[in-house]
Amino acid sequence: MALGLLATACGPSVEDLCEILDDDCEDMPYEACVDDGERLESRAESSGCEEPFEAYLDCIDDETCEWNSRCAYERDALVACTGESAW
Repeated sequence: MALGLLATACGPSVEDLCEILDDDCEDMPYEACVDDGERLESRAESSGCEEPFEAYLDCIDDETCEWNSRCAYERDALVACTGESAW
């Protein structure tokens, strides 16, 4: 399972979060994480969903390996905005 992340001006970047998740969490391969993150970033930007995407990234940054269960609210808001699933 890979995760989609967005690079933000003041928050963590896709690459930074994927590196942390790859180092600290099981089943989080760096390349798949970055690929999914960049794809989701592009979708968020084209849909005007930067704010929910940034909130999702911030949550992932705070929760690290527990992000999948603890960031459901932020993920759901992003999915509702983009119309595309987020890891």
